Amino acid sequence: MYLVRIRNIEFEVSVHAAKRMLQRFISEEMVIETVEQGMLIDQPHGIDLYEHQLYDPEDQQLRVIRVAVNLKERTIVTVFDDEDTDYDFS
Repeated sequence: MYLVRIRNIEFEVSVHAAKRMLQRFISEEMVIETVEQGMLIDQPHGIDLYEHQLYDPEDQQLRVIRVAVNLKERTIVTVFDDEDTDYDFS
């Protein structure tokens, strides 16, 4: 686990989220931008989901990045993109 600063608040990136970031080639900067500028989608189970469209210069295409955040615990729970079909919040 490690910390990222978003809107002057430190969030812990869970081991699960860090693994998903590596698997999906989602950078720390993409996560921060998604939470800061993305659309908030409230979730019934208490974890907020942020969604944001980003241009990936490496792939030369738009990607939709989603970041699940537990604001109460200040934790990045998981991350996924528009290619994912299985949303795992564990």
